[in-house]
Amino acid sequence: MTISPEVEHRIKDLDNELSSDAKAASGNATSSYLWSQALILLALLCSVGAAISGIFFNVSPKIVGGIAALPPIIAYVAGNLRLDIRQIWHYRKANGLKSLRSRLQIGRAHV
Repeated sequence: MTISPEVEHRIKDLDNELSSDAKAASGNATSSYLWSQALILLALLCSVGAAISGIFFNVSPKIVGGIAALPPIIAYVAGNLRLDIRQIWHYRKANGLKSLRSRLQIGRAHV
């Protein structure tokens, strides 16, 4: 059984759409992961900065306290953004789209 040119064109368009959407979802997942890691690193650096500035340098206690107050604020923001959950969702979406694309290609090969 042969596939008409119209159907072949639609299959190719769907294949391209699934591929580009899977790539975008993977990019979004990577972005969520990197933002999550950046916020963790920023909180850690603020803690270390507050400790070093308070111990080794003659920095005002108000400044040290201000720096020390940043990690819980960063943790609150990171927790509310729920970047880890978004990351998992985007990776699952990308994997689902890749699976659909694979099924489309396998189905086309059997026709």
